[in-house]
Amino acid sequence: MSFSNSLLKSSTLYAVGNFGSKILMLILSPIFTFYLSKSEFGSYDLIITTISLLYPLLSLQISDSIYRFMLNANPKTQIEVFSNGFIVTIIQFVLFFIVFSLLKFYFKIDYFYYLTLLMFGYILFPFMQQTLRGLKLNKLYAVIGIINAFSLLIFCLIFLVFFKMKISGVLISTIISYFLVVFIAFYYGKLYKLFSFKSFRFQIIKNLCVYSIPLIPNSISWFLINIANKYIILSKLGISDNGIYALSTRFPTIIGVISSVFILAWQDFIINNEPSKEYFEFAKKTLNQFIYLCLCILIILTPLSKYLVKFLFGNQFEESYKYMPLLFVAAVLSSLAAFFSAFYLKDKTTKFLLSSTLIGAFINLISSYFLIDKIGLYAPALGTCLGFLTVVILRMITVNKKYPVVHFDKSVLILVLILIFVNFIIFYDLVYINFIIVLFGFLLLFITNKDLLLKLKTKFFK
Repeated sequence: MSFSNSLLKSSTLYAVGNFGSKILMLILSPIFTFYLSKSEFGSYDLIITTISLLYPLLSLQISDSIYRFMLNANPKTQIEVFSNGFIVTIIQFVLFFIVFSLLKFYFKIDYFYYLTLLMFGYILFPFMQQTLRGLKLNKLYAVIGIINAFSLLIFCLIFLVFFKMKISGVLISTIISYFLVVFIAFYYGKLYKLFSFKSFRFQIIKNLCVYSIPLIPNSISWFLINIANKYIILSKLGISDNGIYALSTRFPTIIGVISSVFILAWQDFIINNEPSKEYFEFAKKTLNQFIYLCLCILIILTPLSKYLVKFLFGNQFEESYKYMPLLFVAAVLSSLAAFFSAFYLKDKTTKFLLSSTLIGAFINLISSYFLIDKIGLYAPALGTCLGFLTVVILRMITVNKKYPVVHFDKSVLILVLILIFVNFIIFYDLVYINFIIVLFGFLLLFITNKDLLLKLKTKFFK
């Protein structure tokens, strides 16, 4: 199979699994807001946010090590990696349960047992997902993503609509969904054949941790930066401005959702194949193709953002569209940073991921804090953009020393200039011009990505 077909096949499988779950989660949002009060929904959101923040610390990001060390390994090594990774995961959960139980004696913790099971499922689910990726069982990976979302939808309807169980119903639904897909992955992926106590090796655990531990701050740093930006906005401007900025970050996440599917497949390609002349040429071409796609999407979304905000959220949030162009660019830069991170994963040099991320995060914070008094909400948007730009430049320079894949063609420059022009024009608020720009953006999207779009269509429906 050619490099192109292999990458497209993987991207399509990841798209099915990830987009399906994302769509179903969108369906769940209005259900939650209908059956839960604002305070209940806020409590649920706080629970999920807290668990998301704790996950890298409690899991040690071992699931990422499992994927990298199992990929292309011989059966004996796969058994050793899975067994030791699973043992670490269980030990981490036991330690969490002990600490959490001790805290219960000093603090009132609502839904204690639900939260304990939820955290266990939250740790096991990505562990099983990454194991399937490491075994190249990408179809099963996609299937369990869909099943997880569908089961969550069904159980939420049962516990919320019929049993009126509010937050506890949502938590029970989430727990059942996690353990259901963990069982499916464990049974149909035959992962039970990979576990053996006899394979316990301290050196293997050490190797897994050396790889994964630098990924912990890398995973939570931008999460913490977003929180820091919110507090900077609250202290310098006010809570209403924080609401405006929070909304302005919503649409740029579309870029992240689209690119995340490709990045998963890209990691598989980079790690699975050995460097060669064809390898580098394909990587150069793919980088340019990826940038084409992202820039064309920006050209379409930038003039549309104002009207989407007014239609979906009303005039009171209309101002939020002003900050979206910078955040759109930041989202693309974030995707490019992830693009180059695949080479670090290949070489198992994750410490360089950490150092570049911390430098970018520092640039973000400094820019936001010192510019917010002068340019308002443009400061955190610009800070985020500069932070990711720093990360991209650092990773691009270090990667290109060993893997010469950076070569931008003229079309990239032309699309960048068009995007700058579009960002200048939209502030004149000319409806017909904006409409023409959107149509032009779709035309550019098809012209620059014609072959890719046609191949994706064929692969997706197949």
